[in-house]
Amino acid sequence: MLDKGVDRGDIFVSEGAHEVSICWIVAARSVHIDDGDGGRKPARFYTGWLKDGFEEMIRRGYHEKYDIAIPALGVYEDDATDPVTFWKLTRKYFKTSPNRVDFLLNW
Repeated sequence: MLDKGVDRGDIFVSEGAHEVSICWIVAARSVHIDDGDGGRKPARFYTGWLKDGFEEMIRRGYHEKYDIAIPALGVYEDDATDPVTFWKLTRKYFKTSPNRVDFLLNW
């Protein structure tokens, strides 16, 4: 569930170890959802929300300031996202970046 004041495609930047910044994109309603049998399963990612986040990253100039590493959503079946579609989306938005853009298949 989204917190009050947090919306689809919003981005947040956090400082991590080794002076690495991480940009988080709100791309799902929740980390896990009910599976209907009393269990939990990973949430589905929303392509439109990812587009909004990528557009905001570009608006802020992050693609020109930083190297970018993006986990390949859709590699795992539970992601409910097509990895090729996600790769094409990533390429569309960051192909002109003067910095390194890594699409991570394993993490």
